[in-house]
Amino acid sequence: MKEFQTISFRIKIAAFTLPELLVTLAIAAAVITAALIGFSSFSKAREAIDQRTYLQIGSFATTYYGMPANATFETRSAPSPQRRFMAEQFREALYDDLYQSVAAFILARPNNTPIRPSSVNLTWSDASPFSTPNDFRSVLVNNGVSNVPAFNFNSTSLSYLQTANGPNLSLFFLSPRNSPTGPLRIRAIYELDFLPISNPQGTYASLRRMAFDSSANAWTLSAYYDVFYPTPPLSSNSTAITNFQPVAAYFQPTQDAQFPQPFYFLWLPDPGVFPLQPTIFTGNLTASDPRFYYANMGAITSFFLVIPQFPSFR
Repeated sequence: MKEFQTISFRIKIAAFTLPELLVTLAIAAAVITAALIGFSSFSKAREAIDQRTYLQIGSFATTYYGMPANATFETRSAPSPQRRFMAEQFREALYDDLYQSVAAFILARPNNTPIRPSSVNLTWSDASPFSTPNDFRSVLVNNGVSNVPAFNFNSTSLSYLQTANGPNLSLFFLSPRNSPTGPLRIRAIYELDFLPISNPQGTYASLRRMAFDSSANAWTLSAYYDVFYPTPPLSSNSTAITNFQPVAAYFQPTQDAQFPQPFYFLWLPDPGVFPLQPTIFTGNLTASDPRFYYANMGAITSFFLVIPQFPSFR
C-alpha cells in the first residue's frame, strides 16, 4: 500500500508598516481633495453658464402654461446645458409621435394664438383633397376650428418649395383611423412660439407638446422646453437671435420624381447657441438653389429635422 505524504504550504503575509499606511492615506486624501475641488469648480462654472432667468410673459403664461398672467416665469438663458438636455429629450418624443402617425401637417401662425380643435376627431370626406398643408387647413376650417390663420407659407422662385412666413407654427400629427370611414384623429399638436420680452430685453422661445385629455375634454401640456435669448449689443459681426426665419420649409412632390413624397424641413430653437452667434451665409447661392431660402438657419440652430408629410410612405 502506498503512503501519501501531505505537504503543507505556508504563505508568509507581511502587513503594512505604519509609515506605509500614512503615505497611502496621504495620497488618498490628496486625490479626494483634488476631485472635490474639481467638482466644485465644474459646478460653479456650470451655474455661471446655465443662468436662471425670471420673466413676465403675461397672457402667454395663462394660455400655454395655466399660470396667472402676472406670475413670474422661470426659464434659462442661452446657452443652457440643462435646457439643451431637455431639447434632446423633446426631439426624441417628437420623432416617436412622427413614427406612429400617418400624416404630419405644419401650419405657420402670424401670432401667438394657438390652433386647437375642440375634439381629437376631425370629420373628413374622402372626396376632399388632402395632400398639402393648405388642404389640412381647410379641414380645420370646415370642422369649425377657431383661430385658423390664412395659409401662411411664402412662395419662392422654385415651384416645389415654400417657406413659413413668421417664426410661430403648429405641427399636427394624425393617427390612423379606427375604421375606413372614421374621422381623422389628432395624436398630438406641437406648438412653437417666439415672444419678444422687454425686461430683460430679449426673445423667449417655447416649444410644447399638447395631448388631448378626454376626461377634461381639453388639450393639456404633456412636454415642453424653452429658453431665453438675451438681446446682445449689436456690432458689425453679430446679430440678436430674434429673426428665427424661416422656421420651416415645405417641399412638394415634383414630376421628375426628385422629391417623390412631400416633406418639411423644420428648425427648432437651440438652447446651446450663444446669443452673439452671427448669421452666416456661405457661398454664392442664387434663387435657383433651394438653400438660398434657408441657408442662414445653419448658424442659428443645430436642431434641424426632416419631417415627411406622410410618414408611412417614408
